[in-house]
Amino acid sequence: MASRTEGEPAAGVKRCVVTVDGERALTAATEWREKGERPSEVALDHERVNMADHESTGTYLYSGTGAVGRVDGCTSPTFGGDLFTVLETQVEDGDKAAMKQLITAYSEATRSSDVCTSR
Repeated sequence: MASRTEGEPAAGVKRCVVTVDGERALTAATEWREKGERPSEVALDHERVNMADHESTGTYLYSGTGAVGRVDGCTSPTFGGDLFTVLETQVEDGDKAAMKQLITAYSEATRSSDVCTSR
């Protein structure tokens, strides 16, 4: 298993791709988006978040293959707006409950990291 950072595909976006046996298994990202955007709007930009079969709590939106979380309380001196976390798996069938747990944990860890400057 290996992981690598793909750099910044766009301003305010950081991605990390986890590979297993040379195959992409998971992509984790943080994204600064326009203030007031909802997880459902962010999810539309990520094909592995299945909008046809998802659940939402308001803060988190998740399907078996992807999830989006809004990380409240974060600020950035460089980017305005709201911080979101995104997870996308490469499995065909996934587990919504597991994705909910994973996006919740990833968002909480992000809130405690240097990405979130206002903790």
